[in-house]
Amino acid sequence: MSASLMHAIVRGPRFWRGLLYFLLACPLFVSGPLPGFAAPLIVCWPRIHSGDEPHYLLMLTSLIQDGDLDLANDYTAVHRGGLGAGRSFAGQPIDHHVSWWIGGRLFYWWEFFEQNPDRWKRDDNGHPVPTPKTRSAPSFLPPHEYSQHPPGLAMLLAPFAFPCRGTPGVESVALIGTTVTVILGAVFFEALIAPFTISWQQRLTVTAIAFLGTPLWHYARTLFVEPYLATLCLGAYACTLRFRAFAWAGVLIGMGLLMKPPFALLAIPLWGVCWARRDYRGAIILTLPIVSAALAILALNQFMHGSVLSSSIAWRSGNVLRGAMGLVFSPEHGLLPFSPSALLAIMTFRRFLAKHRRDGLVIAAGVVLYCSCMSLWIDWHGGHCFGPRMIVPVIPLLFVALCETPNLFWMQHADGKVFAWTLVAGSVVFNGLGAFACGWAWSRHPLSFLSAWLGYGR
Repeated sequence: MSASLMHAIVRGPRFWRGLLYFLLACPLFVSGPLPGFAAPLIVCWPRIHSGDEPHYLLMLTSLIQDGDLDLANDYTAVHRGGLGAGRSFAGQPIDHHVSWWIGGRLFYWWEFFEQNPDRWKRDDNGHPVPTPKTRSAPSFLPPHEYSQHPPGLAMLLAPFAFPCRGTPGVESVALIGTTVTVILGAVFFEALIAPFTISWQQRLTVTAIAFLGTPLWHYARTLFVEPYLATLCLGAYACTLRFRAFAWAGVLIGMGLLMKPPFALLAIPLWGVCWARRDYRGAIILTLPIVSAALAILALNQFMHGSVLSSSIAWRSGNVLRGAMGLVFSPEHGLLPFSPSALLAIMTFRRFLAKHRRDGLVIAAGVVLYCSCMSLWIDWHGGHCFGPRMIVPVIPLLFVALCETPNLFWMQHADGKVFAWTLVAGSVVFNGLGAFACGWAWSRHPLSFLSAWLGYGR
């Protein structure tokens, strides 16, 4: 290949877009240890690590192998060495993410059984057996075990994972599905910001920062619902604001609703678009798939728990101010410590709103509604996870404002540019560490794990 041809390829958008997608996919094939275990990074087929991942995978396994969502036999198989929850958890004493409605009250598995694996008993073959906290606890529990997590993700992945049922390939297919979905999200993001940019270079730069400079890079190699919700959010907003494809926007919101019911809040600004345009037909078309998804959730509640109002997990409110401050500033789960470039988006949003008022209001409303809801949730931190997991679905929406950053007055000076690119570089480094060293960076800031790796701490 001649030097001139190579130069032409490198200067084109296809090369840089392909490089972005390649970087999003690379962490899939690098696996670190489970959190808390000392082990090297290895190159291997995609595998899950911790948190809710094995429980989402087990739902998928149950759906494609048993044709149901009852996980009682599936958890038992995992304790006996089965691969239903992933290779890393085969034969391990993992807790059960299930719940029951008994006497009009919602109970969780951990209320009756020991969570500490050291307190679990073993059967005659040495397999771990869930150990009750009291002798009488299991006697009145229903025999079924339905997950406390909504089944939307398992239902979405089931057609793709079905050919691999009964094999370790289900785990890899599920994770590859996450990465492909996030790459699709990058396509939606480009379409969404196209009117706000003046060149493909600017468009791809903003896209790269939004996907490689935020926790979305880490979640692109996991089996959580948040990366899927991020893509569904971007797709719904792009379909509404760019293509007026209200039916597709409704379908995407409905799919997200099946994965996490609060996701329906993101439909409110889209209804606002229809109202502002007096497009009542579009509003109806947008609404129908969302209502269908809501009815499906009610039907699942009836089937699994005996009442349409008996959800598998109960809403628990917390201190909204504490949650909001934590989601922004927490060293373990705050947006700014994990993605300093978010400061640029926040600083730019006022100018973005002034220049692109209609689209800006819709995007800002989506971010504010979803973040407010997650701030009010008592578990705003997302539990055992990387960074601000609960707001990952709307982080790319916030980063749309970066399209106006080059036009800020202080960006016309060398010091301003150095400041901005330093924030971007720090964001990419932090989230790159979280993406490639997934197990090590869990529930702590990447700098903490990096200092420990270099021998400066535990």
